Amino acid sequence: MTFLVRDSLSHHALGGAACRVFSNGKMAGYALANNDGALSVKAGKDDVLEFYALGYKKQELHASAFADGRCHSVLLAQTGVALREITIKAPAIRALGDTLVYDVRAFAKAGDTYLEDVLKKLPGINVSDNGIVSYQGKAINKFYIEGKDLLANSYNQATRNMPVEAVKSVEVMENHQPVKVLQGKQISDKAALNIKLDKSHRARPFGEAAGGLGSGQGTVWDNSLFLTQILGGSQLMVTGKMNNSGKDLSEETQEHIDVTDLDAYEPTPTSLLRGTSFQESLPVNRYATNKSYTGGLNYLVNLSTDATLRFNMLAYKDRSGYNSLYDYTYGGMTTTQLHEDNRLNRRTLTLLPIIRYELNTKKVFLSNELRYSYNNYDVDNHLTSNEKDIREHVHARPTYLQNYLTAAFTLGQNAIQFKSLTRYYVRHEMLCCLADSIKDYYAEEPLSLRSWTSKNVFSTSFPLWGRYVDVKALVNHAYHQYRAEDTVQRRRDNYQLQPSYTISWGKECYATFEMTMGWLYASVTAQSEKTREMPFLCPALHFKYVLSPHWKIKLSMDLSKSDTPGSFYALDPVRTSYRSWYETSNQLFFSKSSSLFGGFYYQDLATMLFFNVSASYIDERRECYENFEYTETKTYVSEVAENNHRRTFLSNAEVSKSLSDAGLTLKTQLSYSLSTYPLSQSGVVTGNRSHIVSMGINATWQKLSWLRLNLAATDFLYWERNNYNHSDVLSSLKSESSIFFFPSKHWNIKLKCQSMINEVEPSKYKNCHLFDAEASYKISKRFEAKCYVENVLNERNYIIRQNAGVNTIYSRLPLRGRVALIKLLIHL
Repeated sequence: MTFLVRDSLSHHALGGAACRVFSNGKMAGYALANNDGALSVKAGKDDVLEFYALGYKKQELHASAFADGRCHSVLLAQTGVALREITIKAPAIRALGDTLVYDVRAFAKAGDTYLEDVLKKLPGINVSDNGIVSYQGKAINKFYIEGKDLLANSYNQATRNMPVEAVKSVEVMENHQPVKVLQGKQISDKAALNIKLDKSHRARPFGEAAGGLGSGQGTVWDNSLFLTQILGGSQLMVTGKMNNSGKDLSEETQEHIDVTDLDAYEPTPTSLLRGTSFQESLPVNRYATNKSYTGGLNYLVNLSTDATLRFNMLAYKDRSGYNSLYDYTYGGMTTTQLHEDNRLNRRTLTLLPIIRYELNTKKVFLSNELRYSYNNYDVDNHLTSNEKDIREHVHARPTYLQNYLTAAFTLGQNAIQFKSLTRYYVRHEMLCCLADSIKDYYAEEPLSLRSWTSKNVFSTSFPLWGRYVDVKALVNHAYHQYRAEDTVQRRRDNYQLQPSYTISWGKECYATFEMTMGWLYASVTAQSEKTREMPFLCPALHFKYVLSPHWKIKLSMDLSKSDTPGSFYALDPVRTSYRSWYETSNQLFFSKSSSLFGGFYYQDLATMLFFNVSASYIDERRECYENFEYTETKTYVSEVAENNHRRTFLSNAEVSKSLSDAGLTLKTQLSYSLSTYPLSQSGVVTGNRSHIVSMGINATWQKLSWLRLNLAATDFLYWERNNYNHSDVLSSLKSESSIFFFPSKHWNIKLKCQSMINEVEPSKYKNCHLFDAEASYKISKRFEAKCYVENVLNERNYIIRQNAGVNTIYSRLPLRGRVALIKLLIHL
């Protein structure tokens, strides 16, 4: 039979139409129409013919209705066709030149509250416990909000308080050079973060206020405030927190070191006196009772298109305390046992006002930052030492005034830059000890330090053979005045000239050769003046090569020489605790070190896979080391003027991967460190080797809308080797697992378990499991209620054993009991 298939309205031929023949319900044959709509099929008179075409309604006809040998006409009526749903998604990560853009909505899920929660899930980005943000294993050099540097290095205020729904995207600016004058002239391999806000949160104030009240060892409270407004011409952020629930608030306003501009960084002298900070390995809220307050006021205003004025005020006040028990075993030719039961209380006040002006154009860069730092510490320790009752009090008041000026401008094709850091630092300290039964433990030791530091850097860049030559001149001066009973002065002058030449090719590929020529002068005046000077010549090489769009390699090697300042200088031994004395030799010591670094970096935005592996080796030779002598009643530390050869090897590998379809974010890390150094203690002088292996995993699974699973675990292996002691290989496993339930859009339930499993002897473990529960209910868009219960099982002790050289430390830390708290949040 022959058919001509046509449109029922227009009678146009339907090329491509089909006819299927069904016999007894099964298809027995078919035919397709040609461009004229004609087709031929064979069928029995009891068969059924089905005609159809795309966009037309199917028509079924019996074969018996048609005669053989004739051409029959079949008309099909038009009809609508339902297409399958197509979902178009923006990529979770996309590249715009040297900038990676992370779409926050692609990573943020139920249970993510603040910006830090999402940052921890972004592949390639890591957030440490104290809030430092790093990209591909290196700390970021800038943290911007809408392109403005409001918070400088105190960006914890934003990452830990900014609501995640306010953030549209996170931008990682690779090879970021913040000074426009130096862009294209001075290479940077660091990354910066820029936070882009959702349009609904721009040009309006937003934030949250929270108040909480509960019980657990008395009345417990936890209150906070976060308010920010990001405008085109100004930015404002106010943060404030207060609690007595044990939470450590010092990190909220902590300044992270800008490792990309070490000219702007000068470490403050460390204190000899112990007790000014807590040194336990657990989070403070697990063991300390406290009353803590912290606040930040940050304001940035545009004075012009390229000029800004910024003011930051950071404040922290804390009164906290805890108990701890330690059993020390000090090895050597003789073994000393020491048992301490500490009941420690600390009072802290920190104020840090900062004001900064910046002009940043393509021709001129000018920035000046003035800051004042005030700190006040009081530490009281009522302790029992080998069954002797002792009271120990430490007071310290370090303050400083610092100014940092930096400028850069172009002169023809040359770029010229100047940096100057000036600081005046004063620290007054007092140690008071009292023990009725041991006269040697009675002490009043006043210490003070005044220092003046000036670091000045002049650098210029000019083209040579199609490349740029950088020449840097450094003039650094430091003057320190130490006073115990007598006054000792120390001076240091360092002059350096650093020419470097960079050869670059392709995109991001370069090799930089650097040679540092310098002269170092140092003197100590203690009754008589001692001086030393040293000229030096130190080469360096930095290399980066892009192997493919996915792979990069970085290598560096350098040699450096410097002096080795002591912790304190005094004519007589200085008392540092109720039982410890420190004796300085009042001599001048120099050191030299060489380092090697290599790293491979991989990123694939399509698969959201990031990988990096690096290794570094540092070989350092100092001219002195410290000797420790332990007795039942005293610890004596002294400087020994002999060779101190130290070696450090570090290796690290990180992998981060997001599996969107599986709802899984995975980050893993493996690291190994080996340190070798001389150990001198109680008549034993030997070389010690310290090994640490760390393996970590952080995983989040959220495929189901009502369930989320988090797991973060780190396993440590550590052991010590020397000629007198081979310690056991002990392990320590720290993990934190969480389960989130979302039974409805209003409810959020979280169960968390924090586990610490410490091997105190081979195959003998001490376990500590801390369970927390949290439930929140969204009353409305603006109001939310939360309920917390910490340490549900009322765990009471945390026990750990540590090996260090020929010493063993066994500690027991009493924990805070159960705490329950109800909090009301208002979203502004």
